[in-house]
Amino acid sequence: MTAAEVERARERSLFASELQDAWPVLSSEERLEGLKLLPHAEAEELLLALPTRDQAELILGMSSGERRSWMRLLPPDDAADVIQEAPISTATRSSCSSTSRPGRRSRRCSPMPRTTPAAS
Repeated sequence: MTAAEVERARERSLFASELQDAWPVLSSEERLEGLKLLPHAEAEELLLALPTRDQAELILGMSSGERRSWMRLLPPDDAADVIQEAPISTATRSSCSSTSRPGRRSRRCSPMPRTTPAAS
């Protein structure tokens, strides 16, 4: 590794720690932008270290393709926590779009059947 590569690695590491320090005062957009500026391995480490609410906020701010990739990174219990943290409409929409085949709706995403009151 050359001296320049070592310096770039140190600067990226410094940026990741600065991002973590500034995290509480950053807006959602700034947090997402900062995460995207990190090398992928460092971004993964940061996301995994965040509280569930912050993970959900970041993941919901991403495109559907990015969201799918980052959700797969999370351990199953953490992914379930992130889904529970998401607003109902977003969680329902995301799960329906990822489980349904084109032109066909998954049973889990179908509306509840209407029931008619029993005649007395």
